[in-house]
Amino acid sequence: MAITAAIALSDATLTSGMSATATLTVSNSASAAVLVTGIQPTVTPAGLTSQSVAVAVGQPMWGAAFPQSVAALGSTKFSWPVTPNAPTAGYGLAMPATFVYDVGATVYTNDGAITTATPATLTVTNPPLT
Repeated sequence: MAITAAIALSDATLTSGMSATATLTVSNSASAAVLVTGIQPTVTPAGLTSQSVAVAVGQPMWGAAFPQSVAALGSTKFSWPVTPNAPTAGYGLAMPATFVYDVGATVYTNDGAITTATPATLTVTNPPLT
């Protein structure tokens, strides 16, 4: 199968604690439909490989919606919330003013293929001190 995937964000810059919507577009350039059997959202600090624990990542809709077909020469979109919790100002923490994250996903299909989506960059700033 010829599957590609890419992430887009509703907001490229957020204040810590606010949410954005990640939209994954899975495209199929093959002449036959393919089934997406699973999606694993990922968030990593830019330039690193381990997942961040400072971001709450929702999941695409599961249940009866999966597996989800991607038509031949077509595309299908999946969305979920992303809520970064760092950086955090105050409490005596030495946090930077901004963090940059790569928001991505791994896509699994019924033919056994595993596709890594092109990530989107999310810049998160400290909330204002009150």
